[in-house]
Amino acid sequence: MIRIILGTVGLLLVWVMSYPLEAQPKEHSLPKGQWPQQVTGRGETEESARDVALHEAVKTVKTLMQQQDPPLQSFVVTKDYVQKHLLADTGHAGEEIQIPLNGVNTPFKEWVLTFRTDYNWWQDIVRRDQATERKIRIENRQTIASRVVIAASILLLIGFSYVRLDQYTKHRHTPWLRVASVGTASLLLAGWWLVLQGG
Repeated sequence: MIRIILGTVGLLLVWVMSYPLEAQPKEHSLPKGQWPQQVTGRGETEESARDVALHEAVKTVKTLMQQQDPPLQSFVVTKDYVQKHLLADTGHAGEEIQIPLNGVNTPFKEWVLTFRTDYNWWQDIVRRDQATERKIRIENRQTIASRVVIAASILLLIGFSYVRLDQYTKHRHTPWLRVASVGTASLLLAGWWLVLQGG
């Protein structure tokens, strides 16, 4: 019985570790017409206008990622990444505009950010998204393998206990021990599975 369990566990581990990877993801290319040029932020102060403009730049890139087929959703674009890799410079002040608030014209500052055009930053985003997706897949496969090992350990422990008890009782209670072993294994595996589902 232990040999059967060990053989089954071995086959499961081989299957988990050698399961073929999915085909390489489709190359995401961004048409020239979709390349963002500039974003503008407005605020009561120049600092707030800069923050709004940076937020709009991040939002623009995330929107482009979601519009792809399939969407790019593994890599998370942050303000820091946009500042370092996607913007041509720190931006410049735009025109001061008047926005009516509560019947009073309030002056608002504008800040304009320009996206880089000197290199294909879109391909960098695609590469980062694919790398993040591969990392997630590897972590998922390792999780599956660890769960298989835990389940196998539970079955081996119960199988070993059954054999030792059966020898100790000199085979007088073999049918009852088999029922108890199967029941215990089922309860432990079911409890373990419920814990995993809850987590």
